[in-house]
Amino acid sequence: MKKEIDAININHVYTYCTHDRRGECVYVCKVEGYDEFLKGRSEVLIMRTKEGKLQVFISKEKAEVCCMNNSANISYAVPGGGWIENDNHEGTVCQEAKEEAYIIIKNPYYCNSYIEMMGKNLSKGAKGMSHHYQYKGYYTEVYVAEFDQYYNGYINERERDERIRKGKFYDVDKIINDLRREHQDAINNYRRKNNI
Repeated sequence: MKKEIDAININHVYTYCTHDRRGECVYVCKVEGYDEFLKGRSEVLIMRTKEGKLQVFISKEKAEVCCMNNSANISYAVPGGGWIENDNHEGTVCQEAKEEAYIIIKNPYYCNSYIEMMGKNLSKGAKGMSHHYQYKGYYTEVYVAEFDQYYNGYINERERDERIRKGKFYDVDKIINDLRREHQDAINNYRRKNNI
């Protein structure tokens, strides 16, 4: 069952690095008010202005996380992924934007966070964790960044996400009401910060 929480006021997040079946670090966290481990992840709203209109990059293809316990019927996805070992969370969103959207971003900053629980159907990644650290949901930090340029280099096949790559820039005014509350808040924060 999804627990309602004012994600902006989440102050106590305790992070642990555990390892999956491949021996790779997976960051799980405990958030005050939740008994279960959550997978730590970050996602980014990539913004640009074109012909005087503010735009945001989204994919109308559902990503795995958006399908979990999705009471809001979110039918889009943005670049994002699990926290990267030996990197800060800004580094994670820069890497995910490049790997998934083939976009290089600049000036990323944290806006807010939200929690989604998986319910009984654990993801494949969660099933691969030791029982003690098996995560039951996601703690997602939302970042906003500016579009810098498209990336044309090589991306390891394992890191690609073709669903996100099919995304494009949409005029914010046309889609903002279709976005989850945390994304709306982040975009409005960006507008205020940049006087748009």
